[in-house]
Amino acid sequence: MNYQFLPESSSYHPNPSLIGNHCNLRVIVQSFPMELWGEIFWFYIAPTRNALDKGFPDKGSGNPNPVLPLSQVCRYWRQAAHSTPNLWTELSIRVDHPGDAALIKAWLGRSFYLPLSLVLFSDSSDAANPDFTIMDIILPERNRLASLEILMPLNYSTLAPIFAEPLNALHTLRFIATLPTYRSVSTVMGISGEKVDLSVLAPHLRNATFHPDFDWDNFFSNVPWSQMAQLHFPVSHDDAFSILQQCTSLRRLCIHTNRWEVEDQNMATALSQSQAFTLPHLRHFDLVLEASTVEVGVIVPFFHALTFPALSKLGINFQWETTFWDAGAFAEFQARSPNVQHVDIVGGALTSAQVISLLRSSPALKTLALGSCTEYMTNEFLGALQYRESDAEPLAPRLEVLSCIDWGHIQTIVDESALEDMIRSRWWPVGESHPSSRVARLGKLSIRWSPNHPMSDAFIARMRDCIQDGNIIF
Repeated sequence: MNYQFLPESSSYHPNPSLIGNHCNLRVIVQSFPMELWGEIFWFYIAPTRNALDKGFPDKGSGNPNPVLPLSQVCRYWRQAAHSTPNLWTELSIRVDHPGDAALIKAWLGRSFYLPLSLVLFSDSSDAANPDFTIMDIILPERNRLASLEILMPLNYSTLAPIFAEPLNALHTLRFIATLPTYRSVSTVMGISGEKVDLSVLAPHLRNATFHPDFDWDNFFSNVPWSQMAQLHFPVSHDDAFSILQQCTSLRRLCIHTNRWEVEDQNMATALSQSQAFTLPHLRHFDLVLEASTVEVGVIVPFFHALTFPALSKLGINFQWETTFWDAGAFAEFQARSPNVQHVDIVGGALTSAQVISLLRSSPALKTLALGSCTEYMTNEFLGALQYRESDAEPLAPRLEVLSCIDWGHIQTIVDESALEDMIRSRWWPVGESHPSSRVARLGKLSIRWSPNHPMSDAFIARMRDCIQDGNIIF
């Protein structure tokens, strides 16, 4: 079928053949079963199925939900969308905007009896006069809540009815909010001076996220640690090991160390005396370190106690620039976690020797990302990473992705020729074979530069084939 597109400036004169084509298209659209359109819609919105992006248009609650435009194309599509329940199971809801009530009620009704994933938020932190209009719509559906995310600021007394009875379908709870004021549990949750028993509230909970500034342990008791698959939370050094030793089912873990007491000079000793333990199923571990925490050196005994044999992805975030790094302790940790394929380090001011040591201890490494960390990038580092046939053991033989090189910070200490030699030794065009199978093809190298700190035109010209292939991304 041929389509004609007229420029906006053109005057439109009805064309009988075009009208006929449009009528034929309508017939084709309506010849598809509604169930098939529902499947097509599902695959269309699948890449964006993140509840944070499922707000209503022009309500300040996120990007327009992609389901709504689909349902507004024509009557047939609207009927198809409305009769496909799994398109309506995720939604961000502003609980202090009663004007959304009718749309929320209709939305939830279209999901029928399927599990729901909701994000609740508010633009007001005033807890004195909560508006329960929206909550009155949500509460009848509480037994369908599979995922609940709470964003700040939010009226916490509004949440009390949700936590009043067990949420038997809930498997994911994200409490990433900071209290406007630290009131008692009884004031905030409407409970008579008692914490919420999380094992009773959510008996099937498997994923939990608590904001670093949220005192989750002042609100929840009896967290079902043993059944957790994903956990993102702040925890004190006193509780870290005792909790983690119970988390035998963990697949993903993120720890914030903002509760580790810097004034406690015995902290490192206490950590070093803690019993070593293994998390056999953990595949992704992130550690967010405060600068003051790192200064007392607690990371060394902390890593000494960890064994993650299935670990694939490791992230360490130094919140502030610091020169602390113990290559020996980290190498020992890597030896106990030999399957790490992805390392992402932010900050840390690592030297080239320290990064080279990290790579030597990571034979399975495929991706290395070093953000806000430029000291490591020297001619020495590039020379060590350059592959040579004479190398007894190539450094990082499986490395496929390296990012990010901040050229503005390193152009005075790194030669473009050293960078070019490293790339050429590990890159070859797609479809061609490398003379040696001892190293993987470096498929992506991210370089950040600006007009004030450009790379030379000669370098760009010499590396044109790599750039066109997508190997070098600026």
